[in-house]
Amino acid sequence: MVSNPSEQPPSQEIEKETRPLEFSWVTGKNSFRIKQGINLTPDPEKAYAYIAFASPLPETMSDAEKEKLTKHTGVDGEEYWYCGFGDFDLDRAMVMQPNRQPSLTHYMEKTKGDEAVKPLEISAVEVADVIRKGRTIIYTGAGISVAAGTPDMKALMAYLGIDRSESVDDFAQTVMFSPEGMQHRLLSLQESFFERTTPAHESLTIIQKLTGVRIATENLDMLGEAAGQELIKRGAIDEILTDTEVQQLDCIVTVGLRADDSGLLWKFRELNPEGRIIALNVEPPPYLDKRDCYLEGDAQETIPQIAEILKNS
Repeated sequence: MVSNPSEQPPSQEIEKETRPLEFSWVTGKNSFRIKQGINLTPDPEKAYAYIAFASPLPETMSDAEKEKLTKHTGVDGEEYWYCGFGDFDLDRAMVMQPNRQPSLTHYMEKTKGDEAVKPLEISAVEVADVIRKGRTIIYTGAGISVAAGTPDMKALMAYLGIDRSESVDDFAQTVMFSPEGMQHRLLSLQESFFERTTPAHESLTIIQKLTGVRIATENLDMLGEAAGQELIKRGAIDEILTDTEVQQLDCIVTVGLRADDSGLLWKFRELNPEGRIIALNVEPPPYLDKRDCYLEGDAQETIPQIAEILKNS
């Protein structure tokens, strides 16, 4: 472990759940493997960020960058080099086995090409009826949180300086040479990730209390929890929603979800060829096909509308 930067931002007394949010991948560029991890938290004492390279180090890495790295032998016996600040789990940070599920989004984009797929139109009343009947889950994406000022994954990675095409990107440079700068970036995300719930978040809580529907989310923020939802979080989706669980579903209702990053929709389509996906979004997402349904609109309007229908039914 390495200690926190010497210049700490003012302490903020906010008692909220914190959890590690990690980004990991394996790439063949210059034969390097890198893992980058962060902990988004409102507590300066718990903020951390790290980078870990598997040997050999990238050929393009400078001597000054190499001097910032510490050698470590992982639990798998491999040799790693790392740099970071905060109380992160060093052995866990060295694990670089990718666990990416197939994505229905990527599959549909590749197979459809320029072919226009028009899903069936559906009304808010019909969506409410599907949720009420059960055998469905709600699956949320960044579109439900952008009204709170929360960045989506692409914007978050850009803000943190993560560039998967580079062996040493801005994130790595900042962790190496300006850890207090990276800590400031993490803490500056506090309000939009932990506090600013929206009408859509509040209405989803009502829907869950009225129907008992389970809600899974791709979002890294804690706004659903702040609104009182019980959530299946990104990173635990595949573990909790097992093949048996998914096979029993008739429908998945997506809300503000553009991409099937956790592979839940892929699994659903594989196990339930006749199952439907209902998307609530400002435009039809690419994972829909002609058997699926689409309700156009901003989640800040459509979700409160569905909650009101359920309350009055």
